[in-house]
Amino acid sequence: MSDNAKPPADSAAHDLVQRTFLHLGIDPDDPASLGELRRDLAHLRVWRESTETVRKGGLVAAVTFVTAGLLGLIWISVRGG
Repeated sequence: MSDNAKPPADSAAHDLVQRTFLHLGIDPDDPASLGELRRDLAHLRVWRESTETVRKGGLVAAVTFVTAGLLGLIWISVRGG
């Protein structure tokens, strides 16, 4: 095997990745197309992180609401209501 020849597994893997990108509508040989893919993935990351932040904030709000309600009930029962 010469220095420039790829092993058959490398060639098959490269072809599979090329076909996968093309099926997804991405030209793997076009830097602009790959740049758009990177921007799309970055946008998805920001969106995921935002939804995780909202979910955590909602959980904190729910726990705070329940805790305040329980403390209010305890306060009312202690005061003789």
